Amino acid sequence: MDGRNLPANTILLVDEAYLHFCTSPDVESAMKYVREGKNVIVSRTFSKIYGMAGLRAGFVAGRPDLIAKTDAVSQ
Repeated sequence: MDGRNLPANTILLVDEAYLHFCTSPDVESAMKYVREGKNVIVSRTFSKIYGMAGLRAGFVAGRPDLIAKTDAVSQ
């Protein structure tokens, strides 16, 4: 997965809630694609790794124009 083969009008959302539990060296974050300006949004939660079940605290990362599109569905 690297976002290179996505159609121009497609946004890839990668949920990395369990990324910190992976021990395989082959698993990597999709944040590098966000930094490269790809049509990728990464979401992470603090609930899983820090044992804060039920708190629903986390973040999303992506280009500002992509994040703005999530506002329409997040309210």
